[in-house]
Amino acid sequence: MRSLPTYLVLSFVLPFASTLPSQNHQDAFTYPDGPNVPGWSQQVGAWKIEKGRLMSTGSTSLPFLTHDKTAGNKDCVVDIEVIYPVNGPVSVNSGGVCIRYPGANAGNDFIIAKFNSANNRFEYAILYKNFVNTIFDAVPPTVHGVLRTFVRGKTTWFEVDADMDGIFEYKSAVAIDSLADSPGLAGVTANNRYVQLDNWKFYEGQLTPAPKSEPKVGTTYTMEFEAPANGGSNPRDTPWLGLLSTGNDGIRLTPDVWLPLKLDTLILSSVAFGWLGTLTTKTPKGIMALPIPNDPSFAGLKLWAAAFTFGSTRPGGFGAISNPHGFVLTK
Repeated sequence: MRSLPTYLVLSFVLPFASTLPSQNHQDAFTYPDGPNVPGWSQQVGAWKIEKGRLMSTGSTSLPFLTHDKTAGNKDCVVDIEVIYPVNGPVSVNSGGVCIRYPGANAGNDFIIAKFNSANNRFEYAILYKNFVNTIFDAVPPTVHGVLRTFVRGKTTWFEVDADMDGIFEYKSAVAIDSLADSPGLAGVTANNRYVQLDNWKFYEGQLTPAPKSEPKVGTTYTMEFEAPANGGSNPRDTPWLGLLSTGNDGIRLTPDVWLPLKLDTLILSSVAFGWLGTLTTKTPKGIMALPIPNDPSFAGLKLWAAAFTFGSTRPGGFGAISNPHGFVLTK
C-alpha cells in the first residue's frame, strides 16, 4: 500500500474542512501465530491466527469474532476473503461475515453472510437474518474468493469476486428486512477449524451503480454514493469527493486510514469529472457520472471508483470512505 503525498491530501481536504475523521477499517491478520487477535473480541467460540490467516478453533459450529471499532454501526459494506481448506473435512465448510452483531443480545437484528461448500469448493453463498435463511444462491465456484456484503437500512445483499481480480461478477437479490435496523458490531464467522479468513475490510460509505446503468462505451455510467451525515443524531450538510483510478491497491492516508484506489495519473485527472458536492437530508446521495468515449478500443478496460466524506467533529481523520467499486467497460 502506497502513501499519498501530503500536497495531494491537502488539495483534497483544505477546500472542505479543517479536520478529517475516519470510518474504514481493515485487517490482514499479520499477527504472530496464536490465540491473540488484537482489536477484536471473541463473542462466541475461540479464534486464532495461523500463518497470517484467521481461523476458528472449532470449539463451536457457529463462532463469531467482532471488530472493536465497529460498535454502533448500521449501514456498511464488509469484505472478507474466504479460503477453502486444503486438508479439511469433505462435509460442509463455510465462512463469512456478521453485521449488526448486538453482543450479549445476539438475535435481535443480526445478519450473517457466508460462502458454503459443495464438491470440495465454495459453490453457494447464504444470507441469514436472525438465523433465518433469507437468500441461498449458487455463485461462481471458488476455493479462494471475496464475499462483499452490503447493509443499507432494512435491505441487505451480497456480491462475489470468485477470481480475486477486484471485480465482483455476481450480485444477489436484495433482501428486505421486516425487523428494526438496530446498530451493532461487524465481524466474521466460520463453521470449523479448517476454513481460513483473510483481508477483512469495513467501509462506512457505499458506492454502487445507479439502477439500470451499465459501463458501456459511448454512454454515461452513473454511480451513487451514500454515507452517514456528519453530526450523528443532528445531521449536518456533509461535503464529499469521488475519484477514479486503474486499480484498488490502496493509498494510505494516515496510519489507520486508506483510500481503496491506486495512486496513478487517472486519479489526479478524475478530479475534472466534478465528482464532489454536499450530502444533505434532501439530497442524501452523491452522483458520480462517468462519460465514456464512444471508442470500441476502451472495451475491456477495468476501472475502480471510490468516494469519501469530510467531517468536522471526529478528531483528525477522514469521514466515511466507500468500498472500491470495480467495473469493466463493455461495447
